[in-house]
Amino acid sequence: MLSACVQMPLLEATAAAEAAVGLPVITAATTTPRQVLSVLGAHAPVPESRVLSRG
Repeated sequence: MLSACVQMPLLEATAAAEAAVGLPVITAATTTPRQVLSVLGAHAPVPESRVLSRG
């Protein structure tokens, strides 16, 4: 489990965690914007995050 504060550099932390475990890391801070983009039919890839980079 990775716990992050909203003031923590979250994308860097999740990227490091993804590299360490070899799996996408899901957080409220990444899935909420991804869901909003999905509902809007928009896509804004963020290379630092596997979760946000999915279309």
